[in-house]
Amino acid sequence: MAEDFILIRHRQAISAGLKRLFGLCPQLDRSLYSFREPRLSADQINKLRNNYVEKSMPKYRDGADGENDVIFTSEYYTFRKIEGYAGKNHPVSVCDVGCLYAKAADVFTKRNPGSTVTNLDFSNIEAFNDDFSDNRSLEFVSGYPLESLERFAEEGRKFDYVTFNRVAIFINPEQLISYLTVIKKIAKNVIFCEACNVQFHNRAKLNLREIKHLNPVKMYDGMYIHGYAEMFKATGIEEREIYWLNNHAFDQKFSPEHYFTYAAGRISD
Repeated sequence: MAEDFILIRHRQAISAGLKRLFGLCPQLDRSLYSFREPRLSADQINKLRNNYVEKSMPKYRDGADGENDVIFTSEYYTFRKIEGYAGKNHPVSVCDVGCLYAKAADVFTKRNPGSTVTNLDFSNIEAFNDDFSDNRSLEFVSGYPLESLERFAEEGRKFDYVTFNRVAIFINPEQLISYLTVIKKIAKNVIFCEACNVQFHNRAKLNLREIKHLNPVKMYDGMYIHGYAEMFKATGIEEREIYWLNNHAFDQKFSPEHYFTYAAGRISD
């Protein structure tokens, strides 16, 4: 059963407390969380593209290859949920923010003829995704995803779903509000599936509904666990589902402290 809270094992919570006490937790580097602006500067965009995205790209080509392998991974989970929401033989348009490598999107469009996925990311993702050049149901748009979404709004483009998969953890809450503000103009639904590692969290219980939208839980290395319930309320989005997924939710190997948060919201006309 899906839950909106997790109970962190006592031994794990004590270990996290000791790590924090003796300065062994990267979370204590508050400079990693100092950025509080609603959008990135040009310099920050270039730094992110060069120092993170392009260095991360090669490892995403490895891993699951076959359709049956892909559909039970965390990368495909947002698409599995869309398949459940929309039903079979009901084509949908999806915009995937921060897709990097579009293997999951490729499988989704092949399993759901007529559906399309527009993939956004910082670097030259069209070149990186040349494996899928024959799939006319996929579109690749390079650049700062927030600016791409704003351009779509100006052009009057519409999507059934905008998705974030293992992306929003890197986005500060003020910037995430900017994303949701423009998404409300172009989409009917928004979905998040985000990885969370609680190895440095020293409380016995972590409830998604108690996380403040402007004061998310800080994990480490500048990553966040967002308060999606409050974030949806603050931006006028109707909550559809919010829950935790544990480390056994996918056919992938994750450590015991590795969880995922799932959040889906509806956007009224």
